[in-house]
Amino acid sequence: MPRLAVLGLEGQKSAIVEQSGSEYEFNNGDHKGENRAAVECHFLNNRATMDDLTEKSWLFKTAKNESYTPALQQPTKTAAEYIGGYNSAGVMAKGWKEDPNYTMTLAGLKQWSQDFLKEFPAYRATSWNCQKYSVGVYNAVTHSDKWEKQAIISGIGRPFENLFSGSSRSSNISNNINEIVGDVGKKK
Repeated sequence: MPRLAVLGLEGQKSAIVEQSGSEYEFNNGDHKGENRAAVECHFLNNRATMDDLTEKSWLFKTAKNESYTPALQQPTKTAAEYIGGYNSAGVMAKGWKEDPNYTMTLAGLKQWSQDFLKEFPAYRATSWNCQKYSVGVYNAVTHSDKWEKQAIISGIGRPFENLFSGSSRSSNISNNINEIVGDVGKKK
């Protein structure tokens, strides 16, 4: 199930962030033979629509060919004051950590994503996947406790607006994120 996060930025702009497995494999170590995880960010000069997801997101371009229809799975939620550290939500655990924390900007989200990839460097279809990343982004930006589950899309807010000047995979960004739009997945 493809999954990504949509961030609402200042000035009615948006960013779509998604994780996937890259074409590159680890050649040695604990992850030998596994695909490396990668994160992409797509900047839009408007508020993202469901059509934008199938146009900009490679995950949803692929899924569209398999009859997936994007559907909002989590509600739009205002961003917190800072991005919390990654934490897997559970019965006894909240979905984010106080420390480390990151500025509520696209640059802060970039650093959060880099730290996430250090913790989960391989892409595993059933565990270290786009869902873990998108729910992690949703929880870290909104200080929520959503559990990972199939068929969900995350959207986030406006404080990241000034960070983007175009599509970027690894640019230096500093826009503020205002809200998360929701979690997007397959419509049932």
